[in-house]
Formats: sequence, structure tokens, C-alpha cells
Amino acid sequence: MAKDNEKPVKKRNIFKQMFEVYKMTVEFLPKTPLYLLVAFFVPFFVLLALMLLTSHYLIFIPLLLGVPILVVLFVLSRLADFAGFSSIDGKPGAAGAILGTMKFGGLVFNQEPVAIDPRTYDMLFRGVGRSGVFLISEGPTKRVKKMIDKEVLKIKRVLPNVQITIFNTGNDAGQLPLKKLKRSVMKVKPVLTKAELEAVRKRLHALGVFKMPIPKGMDPTKAPKNARRARGR
Repeated sequence: MAKDNEKPVKKRNIFKQMFEVYKMTVEFLPKTPLYLLVAFFVPFFVLLALMLLTSHYLIFIPLLLGVPILVVLFVLSRLADFAGFSSIDGKPGAAGAILGTMKFGGLVFNQEPVAIDPRTYDMLFRGVGRSGVFLISEGPTKRVKKMIDKEVLKIKRVLPNVQITIFNTGNDAGQLPLKKLKRSVMKVKPVLTKAELEAVRKRLHALGVFKMPIPKGMDPTKAPKNARRARGR
């Protein structure tokens, strides 16, 4: 028998969620309504023309609304992704926010960076999956090289034969744009079995992650005003 003081679980309103996604997207992409109108009416008129030419009304009438709505949802999803990337691109920890959403192929990234420069807020994140070990850096390529080399040496001591893939995120020449990070990680071919992956995880766990003391009253999600300028030098 259920207890009287138990509150019923509220179901998520999918329409409310979609509206919130829409509002967030419009904030960063004011032309979103125009894109969605085009996404709806282009397939609508194409299907309408095909229906009038073929006279297959029973087939096309359900498609006249169903297909355009699906196209709108797809376009909104892509625009929302772009807006999300735009809202965090260039900010300290942006790569970490993207990496935290990756949950495929046994891939797991540390929530905290394994290395960080408290002056410039350059960061290095580490992950492991069946494709081996990943090191994802934030900051100018030349400046983070020392940080990366140090971490590679640490990994090689405990895992001398495991593949290490390195991506340096950013918008400078030779860097990987944030919007391409997830796709680039997914493209790396698996090289480990499930048993090997578990063994690699245990060895990496011993290396730990970076723990920087946070001064009292400081918001860890907000970098100093000069941090963003320092990251571009």
C-alpha cells in the first residue's frame, strides 16, 4: 500500500520541453522561426505537388502534415545543438561540458580535468573507451603541449601499449572546433575488448584527476574576466 505522504511523479511535458528548447535557440539564433517555416513548407509543397500529379490522396494526405513536422523537429534539433555550442564556445570547461554527454561504446570522461593552468584556464580532460585513451585539451596548441606531454608520460608508465588519441579544441588554425568534437571522438575505431577496457580503467583510476582548491566564495563555473583573454594569447 502506498504511503499517504508520497507525491505522484510528475510526467515530463514534451511540448513544454520543446518550447523551452525553441526559446533557447531563438535567443542565440534570431532567424530560427524563419528556418523552421522553410523546413515546414518546403516538404509540404513538394508533397502537395506530388499528390496533385499522382492523385494518390489516401497516401499523401497523412504525409502532408507528418513529414513536414518531422523535418521541423529535425531542423530544430540541429539548430539547438548549434546554439548550445555557440553559448559555451570559448569559455573555460566548454569541452568538458560536451564530453560529459558522451555515453557510447563504453566511453567515459572524467568530470574534472586531469590538468589545469589556474592562470590561463587551459584545461586537459581524459577519457577512456574501447577506442583507447582520449586526451582533450582547451587552449592554444603550443601552450597546452607541455601539459599534454606530461599526461602522456603518466599514462605510458601504466599503459605502455594502449592507443592514446589527442584532440586540441579551439577555433585557431589546426585546432578542432567544439561542434566537431563529438563526431571526431566517435570516428576513432575500437581497439579494446570489454575485458581489456575494464583493466585499462582500473589502471587509469590510480592516476586520479586534478583537484584545484577553490577559494571560499568563488563560483567554480565562472572564470575571471581576464581568463578568456589569456586563453587567446
